[in-house]
Amino acid sequence: MRNYPLTFSALKLAFSLGFAALLLSISGTRAATIIQYQFDTVFGANSVSPTGTNGPWMTATFQDAAGGVMLTISNSDLVGSEKIDMADFNLNTNLNPASLTFAYQSSVGAFDLPGISNALNNFKADGDGYYDVQFSFTTGGGPGSQFGAGESVSYLIAGISGLTAADFAYLSFSDGTSSNGPYYAAAHIQNTGVNQNKSAWTSPGGGPFIVPEPSQLALLCLGASAWLGKRSLRRRLTPQLR
Repeated sequence: MRNYPLTFSALKLAFSLGFAALLLSISGTRAATIIQYQFDTVFGANSVSPTGTNGPWMTATFQDAAGGVMLTISNSDLVGSEKIDMADFNLNTNLNPASLTFAYQSSVGAFDLPGISNALNNFKADGDGYYDVQFSFTTGGGPGSQFGAGESVSYLIAGISGLTAADFAYLSFSDGTSSNGPYYAAAHIQNTGVNQNKSAWTSPGGGPFIVPEPSQLALLCLGASAWLGKRSLRRRLTPQLR
């Protein structure tokens, strides 16, 4: 057999060690979690669907951030005079929602900032159970005060050590009689229907979407590239080493 500067076995070992190191670096790094709720399902006996497409009419994104969890509520598909007047969320059942704090960060659009209330199983969604956190938006005062189409608002949620986005991926607490749910979140939309004189309770029918952090996706791609490179190298060198 010929002598090669670097044998196939050595190359194989190098790739394997590099790939293992990459996996260890991924597992050893605390990845930021991004959880998104897409409100695309109507529930409740008296609810009439918004007049937009099939949704999501609103999205709520929880993302791990320095000092807590960043929540962004966006009205992605409201039309006309449709507006959000209420949004409810749940907290990890092992944590106390009364300890949460909410710091306004930014917004898009012209509307009154919501009132925020937080207490264990204290906020009822019609036809569903109870929630721990409620955002209450203005229903009067005209479009300049209401939380309507194309608008969004962001808050930094803190007050609990080690709080993460995953702590907001919990189902509502049943009242024992609910015909719908439990859901991870609920939002009430005003001025729905053909004549925009109805309302609708909505929920994220598909549950939470876990969105990978971009840096973690890049690491995973690097790992896949290393593995594919090893396979390609095996195919090129094996005939020469026989």
